Amino acid sequence: MENLVLDDELARRAGILWMKLQLLPQPRLVAVVGLHELLGYSQKPQADAVQTLFARRVSNPDCSYLELVERAVETGDAVSAKVRVVDRESAVHTTRHELKPWRDEGASGVDVVVRDLGVETLLEQRNKLQEHWIHTVSSHAPLVLFGIDATGHFTYFERHNVGNPDEENMIGRNLVDAFPEVQNANDMLIRALAGLPINEVFEHRGETYEVHCEPANFRDGRGTEVVGAIIDISRQALLDQALRDNENYLHTIIHTITDGILVNDERGRIEFANSRLASLLGTRPEDMIGKTIFDYMDDAGRARSQAKLARRRAGIEERFDFYFIRADGTKLWCIISAKPMYDDEGNHRGSLVAVTDISRRKQAEDALRHARDQLEQRVRERTAELATANSLLQQEVQVRRQAEENAIQANRSKSAFLASMSHELRTPLNAIIGYNEILLEDVAADGLPQFEEDLRRIHWSANHLLDLINDILDLSKIEAAKMELHTETFRLGDIVEELEATIKPLALKNSNTATFSCDTRNLRISTDRTKVKQILLNLLSNACKFTESGQVNMEIEVVTRNGVEWFSATCQDTGIGIPQAQHEKIFHAFSQTDEGAAKCYGGTGLGLTISKRLTQMLGGDIEVESQVGVGSTFRVQFPLRRSDDEPATHEEPVRSKRDPATVIQLRPRQ
Repeated sequence: MENLVLDDELARRAGILWMKLQLLPQPRLVAVVGLHELLGYSQKPQADAVQTLFARRVSNPDCSYLELVERAVETGDAVSAKVRVVDRESAVHTTRHELKPWRDEGASGVDVVVRDLGVETLLEQRNKLQEHWIHTVSSHAPLVLFGIDATGHFTYFERHNVGNPDEENMIGRNLVDAFPEVQNANDMLIRALAGLPINEVFEHRGETYEVHCEPANFRDGRGTEVVGAIIDISRQALLDQALRDNENYLHTIIHTITDGILVNDERGRIEFANSRLASLLGTRPEDMIGKTIFDYMDDAGRARSQAKLARRRAGIEERFDFYFIRADGTKLWCIISAKPMYDDEGNHRGSLVAVTDISRRKQAEDALRHARDQLEQRVRERTAELATANSLLQQEVQVRRQAEENAIQANRSKSAFLASMSHELRTPLNAIIGYNEILLEDVAADGLPQFEEDLRRIHWSANHLLDLINDILDLSKIEAAKMELHTETFRLGDIVEELEATIKPLALKNSNTATFSCDTRNLRISTDRTKVKQILLNLLSNACKFTESGQVNMEIEVVTRNGVEWFSATCQDTGIGIPQAQHEKIFHAFSQTDEGAAKCYGGTGLGLTISKRLTQMLGGDIEVESQVGVGSTFRVQFPLRRSDDEPATHEEPVRSKRDPATVIQLRPRQ
């Protein structure tokens, strides 16, 4: 033992066990120093315990402990092995044995240093667990882990959920060059090198980051002097900004609202007052904080307010009229809406009060009372005046009513006269037209073409005058309530074919293409055939007249709505169109869209008026959709009337599907 450099206490402090084992000439434990507990002994083992040590106290996964000692002695090389040790309680401990062979005057053996791996294993597991924690946090959090040397160059840079990890290699780059937007980057590095912890926020490429760094207390071979983390707090910054914006918005609302807002504690001390309330009282919000609500009341108001505070402490919410005393001594009449407030534990902590200024209302009430007193007198005076005026008014009403009845009677007489003059007005014109046609035939037969043009002008003028007289007479009959409906049952295709034949010359005159569509021509309907034809012919005539080298389409169908069959006809053209402001005017008698159209296209402006009146007589109406330069669409709809109340019938069996539309096109000659 005199050659030992370790004593028992020093070995224990080092956490090791040192043994000197002799193999030859016979195995024995020469010396043992330190933690003999590592071999499973509760006290220092004796020399004869070496057999137990070799036999059962220790074991190696690859070989026996004795074989481990013999290998070291035979090879002369040091051997290191992990050895399992079983103590007296049968608990297994993992140790590491370092065996170094020795020889001395015919004796040989090994020096053994034993270390407990249990503590190292725990430390290793803990380090792995800490590494796992760090990896878990860093892999899910938006942060950057970095290391920087004393010159400001990155020695370590690892991105986690921040930018693109492969967008650039930051190792070796200078801090200032990598983050040029961070003006105090170099200053942060200097302070970190000086041992000061850094916790700052900076902006980079439109994002907000928070940097934390401190000096490194280790050596990694890269020259790292400062380690830290950069956390992406852009989302949190947005949330913080939104919170600040909301607070500012709420502050703006509270201080700009038309009502005063007051918060006081349970004793009436003011904790908050908005600008509106302070303005009403002639003071400033900051001057009101710390004062009591009683400072803005007279004696009567204080007594009343004390009672109100007691009700608030009892949890009663109420609304009442009250007045404060302004800084100038005048009264501020207001409506008080007071509500008790409570803390998180349910304890009463004060009141929230809304103050609505009703000073003008009070002034109005005073003025109203004064006016009411005067009004009663004025009412009595005016009653007498109104009685006189009412008598005069009744007389005037009688006069005007008589005048109105006279005007109506005159209008009816005019309409009745025109309606009764139908024969007298039409007969001369029919004679003129008839003789004109005879003269045209004679001129053609005698070969006198020089008279033909004049005769045709006479013929056209007479027909135009006849059309005008017919329109006026029809309108007069309608206004005089002498227009009658004559219901008859007819085939729908018959009226379509008549319209096709009649409108063909008008369509060809302006080089238009006319298209008729009716998918139920064999359907028999009951209505006033003449009125229907007149309505549709007026619409087609207008469409052809106001369209040049365009398209005129007429679609006729019978539809069922809520069990009632409706006649529907749509006339669409690609003509000049009608301004939106004129859509109602075109249905007025003698009205056209403008004077230019009247001069250019002619006409009396009665066609649409008569068509609308006739449609209304049939129980329907006419709708119009039009756009200038695009064209117009007129839609006629009215319910079908039948004396027998039976549905319309087909001459052919009804098909399971709708008959295809029958289209006849009238095109101008090329």
